[in-house]
Amino acid sequence: MKINILLPLVSILILSCSNPVRDKKNANRFFEDKNYENALKEINKVISVEPDSICHYAFRVMIYDAMGKYKEEILDLNKIINLNKKTNKKSKSLIAYQQRSIAQSQIGLYKDALLDIDYFISNRDTVGSLAEAYTNKASILYGLGDYENSKKYYELSIKKITKKEKAIESQALVGLANLTKSEKEAIILLDKAISIDNKNF
Repeated sequence: MKINILLPLVSILILSCSNPVRDKKNANRFFEDKNYENALKEINKVISVEPDSICHYAFRVMIYDAMGKYKEEILDLNKIINLNKKTNKKSKSLIAYQQRSIAQSQIGLYKDALLDIDYFISNRDTVGSLAEAYTNKASILYGLGDYENSKKYYELSIKKITKKEKAIESQALVGLANLTKSEKEAIILLDKAISIDNKNF
């Protein structure tokens, strides 16, 4: 089951950055226009000048994710984690662990993804969304064929949903629909997900 949660945590990393470099502005503009190839060229120029900037790698992670280049995304998330270890910024490192779990899932590295999401959940304190983390873990467990625990984490996710996290609830409901043996129950769950999506998008 593909994880469709966008990169809200990586966005937090980027929002904490401010850099007036022209190439970074160009990269932002290209990214907003969904011109990912040119956005990538521009951010690569910025990284060549400032190779130790977590912000630049976080931005490139978003570009790689949009392009479906998950292996490259994982390499940049590794770099972010290593840079964070040097600067002792645990919260930003946790964000990278969660995003790396999502990227690993996209290419079938479920065991690695499970280690990363478990690390995030165990250490998150107040960083990020627990509901989102549980949904991610449920999807990873689904990929590993552990349907019983996958169902458990989708249900936990729904219990932790806040008003701002309706998209996550919708994804958890779809996950539960995939796991149910009853067609009738699956339709009820999917109808709820559609209803949430219609109200929120």
